[in-house]
Amino acid sequence: QGQTCISATRLPITPAIIDEPAPTTLATSQFFCTADMATLDNLLVSGTNIQWYDANDNLLPNSTLVIDGITYYATSTGAECESAEKLGITTVISDLPTPTTDETTQYFCPQNNPTINDISVTSANVAWFTTPTGGTALPSGTHLNNNTVYYGAITSANCSSSIRLAVLVMIETVNAPTTQNVVQNFCAPLLGEPALTLADLTVQPTEIAWYSTANGTTPLAANTPLVSNTTYYAAAVGDHCESANRIFVYATINTPATPTTLNTEQTFCASTVPTIASTQVGQGQVIWYDVIGGTPFVSTTPLVNNTTYYGYLEDQGCLSPTPLEVIVDYEIVSAPNFTSGTQFFCPQPSYLGAITVAQLNTNGQQIQWFESATSTTPLASTTALVNNATYYAATVGSNCISTLRTPVYVVLESINVPTTNDTTQLFCRSTIPTVADIQISPSSVVWYDAE
Repeated sequence: QGQTCISATRLPITPAIIDEPAPTTLATSQFFCTADMATLDNLLVSGTNIQWYDANDNLLPNSTLVIDGITYYATSTGAECESAEKLGITTVISDLPTPTTDETTQYFCPQNNPTINDISVTSANVAWFTTPTGGTALPSGTHLNNNTVYYGAITSANCSSSIRLAVLVMIETVNAPTTQNVVQNFCAPLLGEPALTLADLTVQPTEIAWYSTANGTTPLAANTPLVSNTTYYAAAVGDHCESANRIFVYATINTPATPTTLNTEQTFCASTVPTIASTQVGQGQVIWYDVIGGTPFVSTTPLVNNTTYYGYLEDQGCLSPTPLEVIVDYEIVSAPNFTSGTQFFCPQPSYLGAITVAQLNTNGQQIQWFESATSTTPLASTTALVNNATYYAATVGSNCISTLRTPVYVVLESINVPTTNDTTQLFCRSTIPTVADIQISPSSVVWYDAE
């Protein structure tokens, strides 16, 4: 062809239009999980040498990550051509939320044999992994390891959380407690003292959980009263766990009996100066106090009138928890109501015998007589009086005698027997003799008609 002419001979050409079939698919909307990190290669299409394009007809690498809600276009390329028609596929990307928990560091106790099922989360259907992404979910019941991070993802039939929850697992091992005495002996508390409780048992460390059995699961309260001849089991308490092993402590409580008496109100004679040893009880070696928990008295301590004393028995250093209460009263008898002085006695006929204590003037009172102011043995009423001797009078009360005694000085008069030169004297009836005519010395004589 020139500028104005054409060739006289023409070349015949027959064009052949080849059309490569477009790719096909079973789903023009395809679903993926964010965690899958799906690319164009993951789209399900059928065809040859698939190439992908965006909506602006830009060729995309097959490794391109697909985006939710975007339509991608696929062509199929044969030996000669690329399909003129494109297959559009829209991707839908789904994600599940990250699990949540109240504690991202969680503590477990080895004796509980913790597993991944024990990790606390506030979400359901959580699978656990050892890596933050990828990996294989751990089987249910997998035992936890100390100081290890586990990663949790919520799972459904098709997806799991793209962002996993990290939980640090700590397994706290607590050593068993120790004690110097597995048998611990106690004295029963005295009246008014607090009761013995588990807190009184001695173990180390002091933070302890107590149980009634070796394998019990419910701890006893710290103020649980101790029971004698009972075994208790102690576990040491750590920050989050108890010791897996426990020790036992056997507790005994020594409870001496309360002393006994036939009379809780005891009356004593003030004159005897009673002491602690004078109290009447059914047991020996009773320890006495005037106040509960005070200082004990020695046996020679004088009793005080109108005072309550508390008696305890002692056994291996322990006292009766409940004392015997004894009220002490004195019987105070007043001294005789006559004044001290001298009592005179005239000789009496021999047939009447000696003048005795019974003949001392008591001024109508009941009196006991003693030979001294401090004598403890009263004189018998038949005791013969001694001339120029002092006797001591004590008033007799209901059960006691007066502390104060009244001294009485005794004088036994001594009068000589009259004498005569003639024990047979003759008188004339005509003179009408009288006893005054009898010759005797001295002349002041009292006459009797019988001896």
